[in-house]
Amino acid sequence: QNNIVLLFSYLIRFLLFVVEMFASLTVSIWICLYYFLLVKRGHAYHEERVKRIINGKPLKSSNTYRTTYFVQLKNVWNCLTNQFDHNLKDCEQKHWCSGALVHEEFVLTACHCISYTVFYSGNYTPKTTTSFPDIPRDPWSSHGQPYRSWSYPFHRQYEISLTKVKGYHPLYNSMAIFAGSANTSEMTQRRHAAAFYPHSLCSKRREEMYMGDPQEIIYPIEYDVGLIKTCYPFKTGSAVTVAPIHPTYNLERDLKIALTQKKVCLYSGWGEKLDTGEKLGGKRTLPDILQHEWRHIDCSSECTFGLRCVICSKHHGQTVTYPTFGDSGLPVVCDGKVVGIHNSGGAYYTLNLTYSLDFPLACARKYLAPSFLADLVKLKDKIFHYIDGKPVTYKNRLKRDVDHDYIGMNEYSSSPQLFFSHTYVIVFLMLPNFYSWSI
Repeated sequence: QNNIVLLFSYLIRFLLFVVEMFASLTVSIWICLYYFLLVKRGHAYHEERVKRIINGKPLKSSNTYRTTYFVQLKNVWNCLTNQFDHNLKDCEQKHWCSGALVHEEFVLTACHCISYTVFYSGNYTPKTTTSFPDIPRDPWSSHGQPYRSWSYPFHRQYEISLTKVKGYHPLYNSMAIFAGSANTSEMTQRRHAAAFYPHSLCSKRREEMYMGDPQEIIYPIEYDVGLIKTCYPFKTGSAVTVAPIHPTYNLERDLKIALTQKKVCLYSGWGEKLDTGEKLGGKRTLPDILQHEWRHIDCSSECTFGLRCVICSKHHGQTVTYPTFGDSGLPVVCDGKVVGIHNSGGAYYTLNLTYSLDFPLACARKYLAPSFLADLVKLKDKIFHYIDGKPVTYKNRLKRDVDHDYIGMNEYSSSPQLFFSHTYVIVFLMLPNFYSWSI
């Protein structure tokens, strides 16, 4: 009887062991299925997504990601055709910056792209007016900090002063706007710049950093945003569109959501890229096709370098990519909407880290208001087109094909000076050929 009980107990233990093993196996199978069907699949997608973020790739078409509002800013000179034909195909061309078409007659770009003085002399340093001690707090009141002497980690002392950036006439830097394609050789529309409107708070910041001897002086730009008025409107359609921007009253709310959620945003430009096979710091060339990458935006203080009203992006990975020379002014696009304008970027090669500094449109809501742009449209451009001593006007240019759809321009007696600097008056006598790039 004892043997029967002992045998029965062994049988019970064996059955429990089998049940336990079956349960463990079942759980293991479910875990494996979950891992391979869900986790692994999601991880593979994540790896693909990250690869797309850190490796800039060319856009095959402007319809890709709907970048039909992206424009290229170029210096053009040595043109052969009449300057009023706006052909520009036979001109010498040099890529300068990127931008976004925010109105048929206005391009939004970085302030430093339109504040340099003379193209022919090679002087690209922004000219400035007299110094002023501070700027008003930006509309995005929760962001930024007042300027003063302050301590930074490692006991570095900064003395900060601001100098207002001055805009000059487009004639000085031979600016032209190209649009209509992601390929620079297939741009369908071209316009000369008629006027520059840098933001009134666009300022060159002088930082004197004391770390013993010697001292380092840095010159970043504050409120690095500005508008370019075209000589006549772009014709919008399938190839050229106006940039999608949140209503101005929602810009601040939507930007805070994007920063809180660390949205992954599109960066695209015609700036320099490394040649194939080149290592970081190697030979760079300007691409023919619009390049793009994906980055998440942030607002951490260590990334904004103490600048007011700045959003930033930090990334690291196997391949270092970041906006570089020629990408200034490119629109930062989150969820299909433009939320900022790119100002500058760089890399810490030893840390395998890149960063991008961008101006958020939430800091320039009134500057981008439709009513304000409408006022700018009414402003009369400074006359600098002359033929035989007579100024060229839109009235006597309507005979040309490019102006058939243009209604005309009304004069505006007063200038809304609050949000832009445009206080100069320049009149030039146009010389043939040499100045044929002008409007």
